[in-house]
Amino acid sequence: MNEAVDQSSPPARPTLANYVVVYTGLAACIGLLVRVYGGDVRAEAPAALVPPLFAMLALTGVVWILMALLRNVMVMLGKASMRYYHHYEGELPAEWIERPARTFNNLMQLPLVFYAVCLVAMTLGRVDSIQVDLAWLFVAFRTLHAGIMLAWNFVPYRFASYSAATFALMALTYRVAEQCWP
Repeated sequence: MNEAVDQSSPPARPTLANYVVVYTGLAACIGLLVRVYGGDVRAEAPAALVPPLFAMLALTGVVWILMALLRNVMVMLGKASMRYYHHYEGELPAEWIERPARTFNNLMQLPLVFYAVCLVAMTLGRVDSIQVDLAWLFVAFRTLHAGIMLAWNFVPYRFASYSAATFALMALTYRVAEQCWP
């Protein structure tokens, strides 16, 4: 039996090259975090965390708009059923139609910790340049993660960008705790 292989679906198992890219990227991320964490420190105004905080909110807003537009256009074109969205039952829309919704849902999880950590540092007035750099790294890695998830959803690279963002957030959280702990 010679069955046709669906070329649009991802491979069942990542290749060695994929693992090399993922772990090289994660090693570079850790090296970057170590460099940032060990860099020169200067006090910053609490407002210095506002731009990365609003950049994260902007990313979330862009993904929400994409999700809303794509869902509505696909319903109008008959490529998705309004009945599905009524109770989230029945025939599922195509995976690519729901990808922005899953990306948006993902932006409602880990970034909430980011917002809380930034607000704690800002409220206590204990902000430094390392925190600001780590906040921007978190936003950059989350933007990369959202882009990968939306554009091509390749799990190994999505994992690497998610992990890099998590490492940046853990470093930021530790730094804020270190600066703000009584």
